[in-house]
Amino acid sequence: MADKNVESEYLKAVRKKGGVRMAREVSSFRIRRLKNLLQLLRDKGEHGITGAELLKRGEYANKRALQDDLRMLREEFSAEIKFIRTPPAPLRI
Repeated sequence: MADKNVESEYLKAVRKKGGVRMAREVSSFRIRRLKNLLQLLRDKGEHGITGAELLKRGEYANKRALQDDLRMLREEFSAEIKFIRTPPAPLRI
């Protein structure tokens, strides 16, 4: 009976906070792509890297996949990626 009370309290807390955020499954291909993206950003360091260069050197079929990976790095891993809007818009980590 104590387990049901603990579960009940947990569910009340979850409802109060607005639900549970379920983690998205990440494919091994995307994990490898994210790793390569981080390495490219780290290797360029303070000099940054352009989006076009990331598309060319990364394993990206389109710009949208790159944007999704950058968003995931920011939201899921709290990566601080800065966009410089002056030409050529380099990305820095």
